[in-house]
Amino acid sequence: MKAAIFLCICVYTFNGYSQYNDIKNKIWRVNSIITISESNDTTHLFQKDSLNNLDQYKISLRFTTDSTYEGSNFLNQQINGTWTKINQDTIVIENDTSKIVNISGQNVLLIHPYDYYELNNVVKQGIVVTSLIVTETQIESLKSSVWQDPTGWSCQCIPSYMDNVTIKSGHKITLPSESAEYCNRLLLEPGANCEVLSKLLISNTINVGQ
Repeated sequence: MKAAIFLCICVYTFNGYSQYNDIKNKIWRVNSIITISESNDTTHLFQKDSLNNLDQYKISLRFTTDSTYEGSNFLNQQINGTWTKINQDTIVIENDTSKIVNISGQNVLLIHPYDYYELNNVVKQGIVVTSLIVTETQIESLKSSVWQDPTGWSCQCIPSYMDNVTIKSGHKITLPSESAEYCNRLLLEPGANCEVLSKLLISNTINVGQ
């Protein structure tokens, strides 16, 4: 299921041109993922207020121009590609199809079909309901914590390679061993500490004590 979750963000249907413009140059992150089976059984795969599945906090997407997008998948790996505006109601990314059932300047709700197996390997079709929210690219620490704890950041997410991160004075952020994390810029305020026991990849610059 994880491999399909990000790819489901692929064809959006909008009610108007202004809504289409609303999605560009914003960081969209997963807020919740719910599956609904043919029998209407509901399973919450991921909820923003739960730490049970940290991988989904790393998924992000940004439409950078009228034809390109970038983002990160659940492994926090950089992804990018092209998308096409078919008409004022539909845009297409890759080959999968998702339909927008609600959109505003800060929220997107979409549905995506998926196949699952019941007893005797009978294939049934359900839907995945994914909620996306806009988060800022300027992220600050809220407390001392490990990097992978979304409650330690102002975005309530895990920073991705697109984000500019500030560790506030008096906070210590630790990257545990056997992990690799990313950000665009890193600023350590006076008295801030970033303990890297594994690997932190910074796309742009690092500033200390500013």
